[in-house]
Amino acid sequence: MLLGLVGCGFDTSLDDGGTPLREFELLKAVSLGEFGASNYACAVSSSDSVYCWGTYQPGREDWPVDSSAHYGQERQRATRALRVNGLPSIKQVAQADSRACALDYGGRVWCWGDPPMPSETDIGGPLMVDGLPSISQISAGVKHHCALDDGGSVWCWGDNNHGQVVPNGPKTVFAPTVVKGLEPMAQVTAGPYETCAITHGDTLWCWGAGGRFGLSGPLSPTEVGTANVASISLGAIHQCITTGSGSVICWGGDLNGATGAMPAADGISFVEPTVVQGLDDAAAVSAGEAHSCALQAAGRVYCWGGNEAGQLGPSVPDAGTHLATLREELSNIIELQSEPMGACALHDDGTVWCWGAADIGLLGNGMTKGSSPRPVAVQIVE
Repeated sequence: MLLGLVGCGFDTSLDDGGTPLREFELLKAVSLGEFGASNYACAVSSSDSVYCWGTYQPGREDWPVDSSAHYGQERQRATRALRVNGLPSIKQVAQADSRACALDYGGRVWCWGDPPMPSETDIGGPLMVDGLPSISQISAGVKHHCALDDGGSVWCWGDNNHGQVVPNGPKTVFAPTVVKGLEPMAQVTAGPYETCAITHGDTLWCWGAGGRFGLSGPLSPTEVGTANVASISLGAIHQCITTGSGSVICWGGDLNGATGAMPAADGISFVEPTVVQGLDDAAAVSAGEAHSCALQAAGRVYCWGGNEAGQLGPSVPDAGTHLATLREELSNIIELQSEPMGACALHDDGTVWCWGAADIGLLGNGMTKGSSPRPVAVQIVE
């Protein structure tokens, strides 16, 4: 049988299959592709293993295959979390599109997927990434990855069509390459067509697709926006930051009020930096496709933007709202990640709860149709 993750008082209905979830398989970190490029999610367990769920998850030949087309291929779908084999003890995972990377406790980076590295041609891995010094943090873009080394230098590799890996470089960068023109950084975030990093002095530097910031042409590393930046999230068409004072500021392509601005009547509009109303003391923000969510320091979750898949909850109209709306079902949350049409939250008891669209298996509870506006527990098959 498969044992549901109990906690928070949410829906934990179960189907048959799998084996019981043991206490050491509770989760301690979660990663989703926020910007519409990822159809699966991954998490690190308390035993330092990686589990993933969703559609066309790479690196698992034993995943079930259904007959629906997916970019000309059959879909591989895991509707509950399955362990990724072949990895050492892992402390962070980052994935997007059909490729994932993980960071082990020795500072080494391992990647797997379609393909695991630009120089590879087949689905495979996990493979250790050569050419990197000791790494402290990793981040995944649509088709590129970046890593922060122990000295604060940023290394990137993968698709470089917009200069998101290294400015003025080749269209594909096959080996990890250090990004020049940056001071030592505190964190790095890879987005769809850009990369951003935050200094130890809380300033934001970005490079890649300039249009994402209302600027023309590909950007070399450029200081962007306001100071006092605590974190950044690069969504499908918009971006959000948290500030040291706990505010959330969003800008970019606005759809359904996902930037916190009043939505335009005729669809997507470009919005200048806007402070999200109804929200303070934000510790983290996560920008999806047509919605955004933020986590308060006290463990509460707020979301705003579109609600067509229940991203904002059952009490909000499908059109959504540009005002931050409390997800009252959620409390004691320690990590939050949006995906294109939903989100997942990590509870302090080690359980993960997801809500939104279910058709690609991202809820992790066996659902493959419709959506769930209420959080449901991700179930692990060992």
